[in-house]
Amino acid sequence: DQFVKIGSVGTGVHHDISPWNEAFVFSNGQSLEKVECFSPITADIPRDRLNLLDVLSREASPYAAISRPGKYSLCDVFHAAGRTLGASLPDKFGASMQPVPETASIGGGKHGADCVGFVIGFIVGHSPAIFRVCVAMTGHLSPGLSPYSSQLDVTREIDLEDPAAVLAAIEGIFDRRFGQTWPREILALAFAEVVSAYAGNYPGLLVCDTPYHDLRHTLDTTLAMARIIDGYEASSLRQGAPLGPELAVVGVVLAVFHDFGYLRRTGEEHLTGAQLVGGHESRGAEFAAAFLSRSGLTQHAPLARLIMATAFKENLNELFSAYHGAAVNLACMMASADVLSQLADRYYLERCRDFLFHEFVEGGLDRIVQSDGAECILYASAEDLLRKTPWFFEAVIIKRLEYDLRGVYRYLDDHFAAQNPYVSAMFANITFLKELVESDDFSRLRRSPRSLYCVAA
Repeated sequence: DQFVKIGSVGTGVHHDISPWNEAFVFSNGQSLEKVECFSPITADIPRDRLNLLDVLSREASPYAAISRPGKYSLCDVFHAAGRTLGASLPDKFGASMQPVPETASIGGGKHGADCVGFVIGFIVGHSPAIFRVCVAMTGHLSPGLSPYSSQLDVTREIDLEDPAAVLAAIEGIFDRRFGQTWPREILALAFAEVVSAYAGNYPGLLVCDTPYHDLRHTLDTTLAMARIIDGYEASSLRQGAPLGPELAVVGVVLAVFHDFGYLRRTGEEHLTGAQLVGGHESRGAEFAAAFLSRSGLTQHAPLARLIMATAFKENLNELFSAYHGAAVNLACMMASADVLSQLADRYYLERCRDFLFHEFVEGGLDRIVQSDGAECILYASAEDLLRKTPWFFEAVIIKRLEYDLRGVYRYLDDHFAAQNPYVSAMFANITFLKELVESDDFSRLRRSPRSLYCVAA
């Protein structure tokens, strides 16, 4: 059986043949069942016309670009992939990107690139092993890493277990956006301090013991933050003036420190980091303010309190009322990056099962105490947490991203100049989780995630 992932880019159609099992369109070996669906994030549709809530209300997949009834054979889909892959080939191959017609047919190709693309698509779709070799040869993955690796970010290009690789990726983003005039040494210093702290080598702090809220999550969120900032700077639809290089660095620094409060201080050996969940945002804000003050950005130290925007319990209207527009945008970007980096993680479901539930238990988030003193269990087990996650996603996360945080996740479209991979991966995770819940078969979660610089992992 073959799984196929379909998405849209710009005014054309892009079909990404993928061997990964979280893809959303299923083939029974003969044909693809057609569903009415659309992409909520496309460059050619006004952003006020489609949003994440539309996806839920219409019960449509957020990934597919094909929108007409009918069935598509695997050859059809491979051929459609060929048209897109072929578009990147030199002109001498006759490549010319055209929107895929109402019914993509292997017999309808007009360019030599179609045939080349078909072969590539067929190989990619049928042989993950060959796929890994091809990707490694073209430089789309870090050396030695397969697309199945838990280290890789949502683009499967950046190793999240290598702080230097993440820092280099962010430096590359800002170099392209701001040239060489932004304060790179401050960002490098922030990375050095955070890595040292999570490893247990920071004066006054104990080593990390929260495997879910570990250095990997911090690096993932920080990279997503830099990408949102870059998209905001590039967007012709942005709400407000450009941030500029200095505020951009401040925003990334806040993301670096956003979960720093989970690290225990000397004298707190009797506690676990998970037990600090109630005040970890304010603790992180204290560290961020101190860092900004001693690194030459003292005037921006008051912005450290914007880390509170990552707390679900925080009154955002009250928080934002104390800041100007640029600061509010930074807060929304950081909180959005925090959410997206988690839910789009390829190992999100397994990390919830193996790490997050146990942090909830230690921090008391698995239960509430009612007014009469009686305890009410919210999550009886890791499996129970997973069962309730789709509801949490649809009732809380979607509203938070779309309205509470003002839809700034959409600036990722401008950064990638294509469909937002974070949104696609997020919905893929939730779609797969719903299948697990419906089938009552959590044994399909076979991956074993690992934490970074965490003594409890």
